[in-house]
Amino acid sequence: MTGALLLSGCSTSLPVRPRIELPAQPGSSIRLVIYRPQTLVGMWGKPTILVNGRPMGIRGSPTNANFLAPGSVFVVDAPASLARVGWIQTGKTEPDAQEIVFRDLPGATRHLRWTLKPTYGYLQEVEAGSARDEIGPLRFTGYMDLVNPRPIQPGP
Repeated sequence: MTGALLLSGCSTSLPVRPRIELPAQPGSSIRLVIYRPQTLVGMWGKPTILVNGRPMGIRGSPTNANFLAPGSVFVVDAPASLARVGWIQTGKTEPDAQEIVFRDLPGATRHLRWTLKPTYGYLQEVEAGSARDEIGPLRFTGYMDLVNPRPIQPGP
């Protein structure tokens, strides 16, 4: 099974939404779709998402060092046996004490939304239908496969 994300397009009169084809989800993984729909609220914040202790981004890349940018979505295939999702708040060095944990969910997909209310950011699980509505206009910032590690970067 392959997945697809719709991306918002360029500044023409008609929005262009190219499809990004994700690789087939490994059977031993849980697919995490992590997104940040707010673009103006907290736009200067740069929280980092951690999956199983690993920061989500491509270290050393000026544009993808952190996948969680305002108005964006990224996808992670993590081991289904245990996927721990945490975050580091802007300006902090240690992860937040809260963590979302998924166990024994091979082949499942979960949607997680980063929200800032009013000044503190947090991650929460969201129903698939609501997430699809919110993800539609967001830009795709990356994909990480933690089961068979090899990053796939978005095209130009």
